[in-house]
Amino acid sequence: MLAPTFKLRLKQFSIVILFIFLFWCSQMTDALAAQPKTCRMGTYITALRDLEPATKAFGADFWLWSVCPSKDLDPIKNIEFVNAVKIEKMYNSVTERKDKTGNFQAQDKVYWTQEKIKATLAHPWDVRNYPFDRHTLKIQLEESTFDTSAFVYAPDLKNSRYRNKMRVEGWRITDFQITPKTSLYESTFGDPELTTGRSEYTGMDIEIKIQRYKVITFLKVTAGVYAAALITLLSFYFTDSGFLSSRIGLLSTAMFATLVNIRGMENILGRTEQLTLVDKIHITTLMYIFCAVAASIYSHWLVERKRAEQALKFDRRLCFPLFTISFAIANGLLIFQAILRG
Repeated sequence: MLAPTFKLRLKQFSIVILFIFLFWCSQMTDALAAQPKTCRMGTYITALRDLEPATKAFGADFWLWSVCPSKDLDPIKNIEFVNAVKIEKMYNSVTERKDKTGNFQAQDKVYWTQEKIKATLAHPWDVRNYPFDRHTLKIQLEESTFDTSAFVYAPDLKNSRYRNKMRVEGWRITDFQITPKTSLYESTFGDPELTTGRSEYTGMDIEIKIQRYKVITFLKVTAGVYAAALITLLSFYFTDSGFLSSRIGLLSTAMFATLVNIRGMENILGRTEQLTLVDKIHITTLMYIFCAVAASIYSHWLVERKRAEQALKFDRRLCFPLFTISFAIANGLLIFQAILRG
């Protein structure tokens, strides 16, 4: 039999171990309670539309869903579409499901919410490299009620994607991803539970990267300016007696066509403070037209001094090849730079 002293010490040791265990359980419970609640959030993009830089926006149709461990959590209801211009909610459902995919540990049932959205979203179109431009379209989502101490998103990376058969006229989709984010505000928005003077809210960015691939539009919008450039080059072959007035008239027509073509670009790209590739081509053409006017005046000066032979060589052997080659090189460099930058 065990000695009484040993039994007493064993009993005391067991009590100490029990207290340590209970204290550890209490700390774990507090830690779990302090952790913010979470729901798994995902999306499926079904259509992209109205990708027009002139509107400073784009349209998207998509599904949103959430999988939550309890029915009281409803992030779809509390969601804010940060960059939305217009939102139309078309369908909503909440279903209780068995958690066979293991979204939440030790959770038998979860609540699956779906909503179909038709949205118009603001986008800062950067058309400097049009029509070789690349863009990242964003759908910015954010929790509007609970701050990050109470609730955070968990992106459903596995199931989120865009429809494989989705086609966007004139564009190619190059990448898709969803990323979690936290937005910091220097205000509590009057929340009485927050005492720091600032607040953080969970969110998620849906990003679709696209690249323009139809260059035929570029040829349409630059046909006028390249026609003006061709007229400028042909002006060096005017050699009749009143050639100065003829050449100046021809160059004036080329300049007018170029200016009209610049104005027409606003209907496609909208008003922008950025200097686009098309703007650079138009400005380059205008510079060549002004230089051609100066060359015409000098050629006329030579003719008036009975140096017609020298004027002819100046126009056809110097100006024509110089203007043609340098214009082609300048345009090639501008287009190549735009393709690289995208």
